[in-house]
Formats: sequence, structure tokens, C-alpha cells
Amino acid sequence: MKLSLFFKKIFKYKYFLFLLILVFILATVNHVSNTWLLGWDSLSDEFNFKINFIRQFAGIWNEYQGLGTAGGHAHASDFPRFIYLFVSSLFFPRQFLRYSYFFVTLFVGSLGMFKLASFLFKNTSKKVIKVFGRSYKSNELLGLLSSLFYIFNLGTLQIFYVPFEMFNTQFMVLPWIFYYALIFLKRQNKRSIFLFSLFVLLGTPQAYAPVLFYVLFGSLGLFLFVYWLLSGDYKKIVFKRSVVLVLTLLLINLFWILPNVYYIKNYSASVSNARINSLFSTDAFLQSSKWGTLIDFPILRGFLFGWQSYKSDGSINYLMPQWRSYMAKTPVLMLGLFYFFTILLGAFYSIYKKNKFFISILPVFFISLFMVIGYNTPLKFVWDMLRDFGTLLKEGLRFPWTKFSVLLQFVYSLYFSYGVYFWYKLILRYKKYSKLFLVLFVTFSVSLFIYMFPFFKGDLVSKEMQISLDPNYNLVYKFFENENSNTRIAYLPAPSLFGWSYYNWSEKSYQGAGFVWFGLAQSFLTRDFDRWHPANEQFYNEFQYAIYSENADLLLYLINKYQLDYLLLDKNVITPGAPRATFYEQTENLLAKVPDLVLDKRFGNIYIYNIQNTTYNIQSYVYTPESFIPTNVNYGFSNVDPFFYFNDGEFKDYIKVEDTSLDSNPIFSDDTKLANLLQNNIYKISLGDTKKSNELLIPNLTKKEPVPTRLWFENNSINAEFLYPKILAGDSAIYSPYYTQKFALNSKLGLNNINANVLIEGNLVNLSNLKQDTFLFPTSRAVLFSKNANNFVDLSNKIYSAEAFDCGGGSGSFGKIIGESGKSVSLIAKDKSVCMDFNYNFINAEPVVYKVKFSYKSNTNSKPLYCLNYVDGKHCLNQKYKNSPSAQSSYKTYEDYVYVSKPGEVYLSLILENYSQNEELVDFKDIQITQYKADNYISLAPNENAYNIKTIIELDKYSNYFVQLPSYGLFNRNYVSGDVSYNSLPKNCDNFNQKFYDRVLNDNYYSYTATDAISCDSINTSNVNSTTSWLFTFENEYISGKGLDICIAGTNLDKCLIQDRLSSSHSEALFNLDEESNVKTSPEIDPSQVRLGQDDAIVSKSYILPSYPAAQEVRVNISNQSIG
Repeated sequence: MKLSLFFKKIFKYKYFLFLLILVFILATVNHVSNTWLLGWDSLSDEFNFKINFIRQFAGIWNEYQGLGTAGGHAHASDFPRFIYLFVSSLFFPRQFLRYSYFFVTLFVGSLGMFKLASFLFKNTSKKVIKVFGRSYKSNELLGLLSSLFYIFNLGTLQIFYVPFEMFNTQFMVLPWIFYYALIFLKRQNKRSIFLFSLFVLLGTPQAYAPVLFYVLFGSLGLFLFVYWLLSGDYKKIVFKRSVVLVLTLLLINLFWILPNVYYIKNYSASVSNARINSLFSTDAFLQSSKWGTLIDFPILRGFLFGWQSYKSDGSINYLMPQWRSYMAKTPVLMLGLFYFFTILLGAFYSIYKKNKFFISILPVFFISLFMVIGYNTPLKFVWDMLRDFGTLLKEGLRFPWTKFSVLLQFVYSLYFSYGVYFWYKLILRYKKYSKLFLVLFVTFSVSLFIYMFPFFKGDLVSKEMQISLDPNYNLVYKFFENENSNTRIAYLPAPSLFGWSYYNWSEKSYQGAGFVWFGLAQSFLTRDFDRWHPANEQFYNEFQYAIYSENADLLLYLINKYQLDYLLLDKNVITPGAPRATFYEQTENLLAKVPDLVLDKRFGNIYIYNIQNTTYNIQSYVYTPESFIPTNVNYGFSNVDPFFYFNDGEFKDYIKVEDTSLDSNPIFSDDTKLANLLQNNIYKISLGDTKKSNELLIPNLTKKEPVPTRLWFENNSINAEFLYPKILAGDSAIYSPYYTQKFALNSKLGLNNINANVLIEGNLVNLSNLKQDTFLFPTSRAVLFSKNANNFVDLSNKIYSAEAFDCGGGSGSFGKIIGESGKSVSLIAKDKSVCMDFNYNFINAEPVVYKVKFSYKSNTNSKPLYCLNYVDGKHCLNQKYKNSPSAQSSYKTYEDYVYVSKPGEVYLSLILENYSQNEELVDFKDIQITQYKADNYISLAPNENAYNIKTIIELDKYSNYFVQLPSYGLFNRNYVSGDVSYNSLPKNCDNFNQKFYDRVLNDNYYSYTATDAISCDSINTSNVNSTTSWLFTFENEYISGKGLDICIAGTNLDKCLIQDRLSSSHSEALFNLDEESNVKTSPEIDPSQVRLGQDDAIVSKSYILPSYPAAQEVRVNISNQSIG
């Protein structure tokens, strides 16, 4: 009897228990023990509760984010979730806490949907069904169907597959908020408003991205407005209760709304102007819109189905390959489309039945659909207006899917049950059957289980997010627990401006926005914080520049300028497809050269460098310097603080003000203005208003700087005129340095310009008509050598015995194929660098010059290279990247000259580098090496007088002063569309998609077209010397799509050193390329490469123009147009 009573009580909670058991099963099969749910965007407060508790309350100012930022995210809103995690940590291990929160949201959200739908159908369907003696109310069964649909749909899949707390929180509270709002509207009482308030409070973590809350607020407000319109005689009552609900919602969220309003008012421009967002936001919107088709939005299939991710085996594949395959099955797809048809029937039937709630929710349904469909509607102009209305709205709606998909699946779930009820009423008209309702319920329920059956195979949560965290990070956290929290840590490497990191310390490689700072009390400088304040982005622009130029003096200057206390070099970070971008070996060598920078600790692959004896020993983030320099310096294009040169590398505090008459300003304090002048061929540049007498200091050049020089041949000498700027008072020169230098070509072998060749900086020159503008360094040289060969070897007959081998990492495949004629050889590679040696060594007992010559052809994505090296050498003797062959679709002859000074044995390797996921190929034939005896090595180093130009000029307040830049005409290069500097064929730079891409040459521009691909071009800019500064200008005529991407790339680094997107309006864009790679210390550095690319749909017409240091200007013109 007691047992029967017990089961009777339990039966009252049958739906609660059913949902609880269902979610428990899903949690069990989708949880991998001893793993962390980590990756993509995640909030990992459990790493250190104390630190993150403090950050919750200090969320209006986030000192830990780089150099400090105002709260772009509403950190304080996450406090209820934080409390849940902290309490749960008393019972569960830390790595399970995020898992548990997400599964709790799944259960509570589905239960809320059951409560809401059951209540809505209470007066619609009153049928009672008996099964095995037990009674089941039809409205509760319809509520359960809504709950099951709320769980088993693709929208739920996508917010749990790569979970981010705010979306799952909204999933949890949305049904409850509408449920208790409706209860309060119908019968105002304390209990309903209290529970409404409770779930509003529990739902505040959704506002971590405030737009998500504003969407909920607008949706609830719209629902209440329509509900009020339909209330007839009860409008006044409904209005008052609606006001109470709205005010309650606002007041509970006011603790984070006010700081967010402050951020929007003062800092919102930082978000839209951040380089990471200017490049990504439009891509995100187009990606989201791409999945708004007539097949996709009905079944809630969003952009994650097209997203690619890096796999642990080194490949690139879809994030959800198993789900793509499953949903491609016709029965499954048709089932999803049938559900949508049922949803539409439910919406129409609710209108027919004049159901006030369902009619009131209809506008929310339509708006959510419109947002999810995106650019795929005839109302594109509405989207254009929304995105053009303001940068704030454009950024907030860059991923419409993420902001409205939860709301849409919420409405779907309600109309779904109403549609099932319609089927029941329709069939009942033609077939009277007492068990019909039960049959429909069971049929639809079972079909939902089948529809999302992979949930039960562990595919609700991505396995890529379930990882084993390297325990060394806990050791790092413990180390810093004992260090001063008022310090700054700069994170290395920083190979990408996008702030998206990949780690290789787990079988499932981590990939995401980062996590390290969640366990550190110190300020943490990482690229993910670029978007919140321009100072963070500027820091990494300068920091990256110092690292990749291997400039120890500049790095020390930045350490003092930004008051860094630690550098954290994490060698667990990898860069898929670009392994050299991490720059580990060079970075470690550089850090060893920085004074007072010591390796303090090492935990596995994590190196902690401590900065000792710095200029500043700041114990607090808020302080007043003893003295500072007021300045109006503005270096928006440069990656070097001009005060680094102005103060001879010593950092001094300065503050930026708008006064243009300050005493302590570099001449070109605003490089943006300088760039615009140079672009317009204005070389006479005003120094500005001189409001009082002053002194103008012209400093000496340093030997680290290249000197622009004009060379010519005369009287058996190479003559050099060094090109300096002048200072003018009006039109009269008051400072006009002039210096020339002769370099005699003394031949040891009695050679002259008739029977001798000359190499200048590795380039063969004709002395009889030598007229060349170049840069001279202390290491510059000319090599005189005989035109008569010492030795000649044709290696073409050795291709059979030549050995192909892996020489550059990667995880792909490679091979070698002998051509049909037997006279050519093909190297093949996929995500691999492959080399081929000929087992033949060249012996040189004295200095020689080698001419390497071969014919080759390659497809557009392959990178043919060669390396001449000593048998026991580590670096190529040739300039492997700077003088590398360009891709050619038909055979082209290539030749290069290499000076080898030391005796020894050298050998030749032919190389194909390809880190894409596509198999690429390059053919070689007619491989020849000629050896010449080197006659003499002539240094072309400027002497001391070339650098000593220092002077002080007295300026009075009545004169107009100018800087007159010399003509750098021979530096200029005009890249006309169609010339050999471009790729010979259209090229796709997408490692994964290649649906369609094309390039067509029109009158004076290229048209680029791409769909699900990246139509791109690589322009060989080997004339651009990477050790000086350059100005690149693009004139862009936008037609449609997202705009033209520009990448100034160091191909030896596999990364863009400068990356940006041209404006979507007719405009000109300027880029300054400073010393991003140091040829003197890195012999295999490529100076630069311009790459134009477009993805999906782009259109532009452009001109390129490279650059300047303040003393030179070089032009490059490119014309192109893109159509998507």
C-alpha cells in the first residue's frame, strides 16, 4: 500500500523525472571523463575563483585585459553563473564544472518549455488520455512535445556543440521568463512576479554579450505590446502589468546595463575600428547569411555547419563532418522540413483560432526569421540600412544567427506543438479514433529522437572541445600566485592578429580565443584583447615589429614603455599551415640579447622571462610620473614609436596633446599626414606653424639604418651619392647635406668591365650602364668575378638518383615523379615541405660565384625554391625567399648568382613548400650549375661621413620651414595588371573550399571573382627592401561584397606582417611597412610580398604604392577590380 502511494506521488512528477532522466542520459554519453570543456569562446572562472570573483565586481574596468580596458563585455552579469560554479566546486572536480552548467541549462530550459507550453494548451486541448490505467492530459503531452522539440533540433545542437555560456543561459531562462510574464499578465500576484524576477536574475549571464539581452528585451517588449493591443477591455490592466514586467526586467539588469551604456558612449568606436573586427565582422555576417537559404533556416541549420577547424592529425576539415553527413540523408532532411511545415501550420492555425499568446509571439517569429535568413531575402536593402545605421549596430549584428537562433527555436517549439494539435484536429475530422492523440504524440516523439539520434552517440558536444589540459599551466598559475599582482605579462608568440590560438599539448588540439588569463591575477597582454581598446592593438603592432625584426634595442624600449614585468613564451602554440610563423628559435635568440631579461622559470614548453632592473618599477597601475614630455606625436601607420629614434632608444614618459607648437616633437609626428602628402607626390613638406623661436635637431643616422643611395659606374669605380632630405626656409635651402663615396673595382686577376661580371647585393649588374637606386648597409658589398667559367655541371641526368625527403615539418604527404621524357622531375607535396638532393657536391678551395639555372613550371599555390648550402651548413647561402622563382603555368628559365666566400663543399637542393591541404606540384628540368672564380670582394659600406649629418638649426617664428625629400624615382615600381609580377594564372588561397574562383584581365585592372573560395593574387615585390619603411597605397572602387583584403607577407614566415581590408567605398588606403624582417641576421628572410585576396564576394579596383621612411618614397601601382 505504501509502495503504491509512493509511485502515485512519483507519477505526479512524471514529466519532470522524464526530462531529468533524458538529460542525464545525454550528459552521460556526451561527457568524456578527465577532460576539460575548453575551446573556442569560453569563460573559465573555475581556474581561479578568487581572481575572477574580483573581476566580476570590477567589470567596468578590466585591468587584466592587456593595458586595461573598459568593460566591453558585461562581466558583472555573469555573477549568478559564477555562484553556481563556486558552489558546485564543493562537490565536483573543477574540470566538470562547465560540463555541469551546460547540462543544467539543458534540463532547466526544457522543463521551462514544458511548463510554458502545457499552460498555453490548458484551455485549447482538454482531452484526457488513459494508458494502462494512468491518465495523461493532452495539454501536458503537447507541452512535452514542445520540450522535446526544444531539445532535439539543430539550433540546440549548435549552442551546445561549441558551448558559450551566454547562449546556453538564454536557452535556459527564455521559456521561464515568458511563462511567468504570461502568468503575471493573467493573474497578477507576488509569486509570479517573484519567480519572473528570479529567472531574470538567473538569466543575466546571457548579457555577457549585451546584444543578446537587448534582443530578449526587445522581443519581450514586442510581445507585450501586441498582447496589449489584443486585450480589448483589459488593455489598461495589461498595460500596467506590462510596465511592471518591463521595469522589473530593466531594474534587475541595471547593475550591468549602466556600465555597458558608459562603454558604448565612450569606447564603442574602439570595437568597430579594431583591425581584428574590421577584417572579420563582414566575413562573419556573410558566413551567417550564407546559411539562411530555403533549405537551411527551416531546419535551423546555421553557419557552424560550414565552419572549418583544425584537426589533431594536421588536416583542415568541417567542424561538424558527422552532422553534415547525417543531415545530408534525405529521410532526415525531409523530416526536418516536415517539422517546419508543421510549425507553419501551427502559426496559421493559432491565428485562425485567435489564440492571443500565439498571435502576440508572431512578430517575434517573423523578426527572428528575418535575422536568421540574413542577406537571402528580397529585403537586402533593409539589412544595408541596418548595417549602415552605425558601427555599433553593425558589430552587434555581425553574427545574426547567434543573436536570434535561440529565440527562433523557442518560437519554433511552441508553434510545433500547435501544429501537431492541428494535425490531430484535421485527421479527427476524417477518422474517428480514440487513441489518435496518443498515436500522434508517440509518432512525433519517436521521430524527434530519430531526428537528433547522434545526440545519443556523444555528438551533442564537440569532441574537439573536450581536452586534457597540460598540467604545466597549473604550475604557471602557482608560480604567479607568489608574484606581485600589479604587474604585466606579455604573451608570446603572437603569430596572428585574430587572437585565435592553437595548442598541441593534447591529442585533441585546443583551438580558441585563449584561456591562460583566467588563472592569473596579473595583467595579461594577448591579441584577443585588441578589440576592446586601440592601445592593446598598438602594443602588439609595435611588439610584433620588434620580435620579427629581431631588434633587441627596440624590444627593451617597449618593455620600458609598456612597463612589462614578464614575457611568457608558450611553445605549445602552433600555427597550422604556417609552422614558421611562431618564430620560436629566433625569438629565444632575441630574448637572450635583451639586457636584464632573464629566463626565470620553465614549465614544460612554457618559458617565463623576468624583466629585472627596468627603468620603471611600478607597484601600482595608477601612478604619476615624476616628469613627462608633452607631444602631439601620432603614428597610426608606423610600427615604431618615433621617440625610439628621437631619444636614441631611451624611453621617457610622454603624454599626447593636440598642441601643434610643442617644443619636443619629431618632424613627422603624424605619419598619416605624411603618407597622404607622399601619395599626392608632394615632397616639400611643411614643418607646421612656428609660433616661437626654436631649435631643430637633425640627428645622425645610425648604422642600423640603411642609407638610400644612387649608384653609377665611372673611372673603374662604383660611385655612390647618398640621398638626404633638405631643410628649406621658404624656397631657400638652409640645410643641404651632400656626400659621395667611391668604391674602386680593383681586380686581382686583371679583369675589367669587359671581361668581368659584378654582383651588387646578389644582383648581376651591367657596369657600362649602371644607374641604380639602392640601400647601402655596413654589410653591403660588390663581388667582381670572371665571365669565364671554372666548372659547369648539368644535373638533369641525375634526377633518377636524386633523393626526395621531408625537410620542413607538416603532417601531409610528399613525393617525386620522373617526367615521361626522363628529362624533368616533379616534386609533389600536401601540407609538407619536400626537398630533393642530387648526391653531388661542389668543391671550392677559394672564393667562387655559383650561377644556379633551371627551368620550372608550377601551379599557382606551390612555392618552388632552391637552396645552395655547405654540406654541414644550417642556412642557405642564397637568398632563398627574396630571389625565389614565382609560380608559372608554363616552363620558365630561372637563374640566380650566389657568392661563396669560404672553402668547402656545397650541394644543391630543389624545394617545394606547400602547407595547404591541396596537393601541389612543381616541375624542374635543365638543372645546371656554373662555377666562376671570384676576383675580388669590394665593401660598399658607407663610411662614417655618410652617417654624420647631425646639426642644430635655429628657427625663428617669422619664417616658413619645409623638409624637401629627394627624388626616389628609381626605387619606384609600377605593377601594372598583367605583368610578370602577378601570378600567371588565377589562384585560390582557400585551403579547403574551391567552389569557384577566377581572375580576368580587363583594360587596366583585374577582375576577381570567388564563391566559396578565395580568389587571390601574389605580387612579387622583391624590389622592396625589408629593412626600411615603405608606403603601400591602394585606390579601391568597391562594387559589392566584403572588400579587397591586403596582406603584406613575409613568405618565409608564412604570415601576414600587415593585413587589412580596403574600404567598401571608393577610397585610397595607405599602409606603412617598417622593418619587419632583418636580412642581416636572418639570411633566409623574404623582404615582403603583396597578396590580394577575396572570399565569397568582393569587388574592387585598386592601385598599390609602396612607401617611405621619412627620407624616401617608393611607389607601386596595381590596378585591379573584383566582382563577386
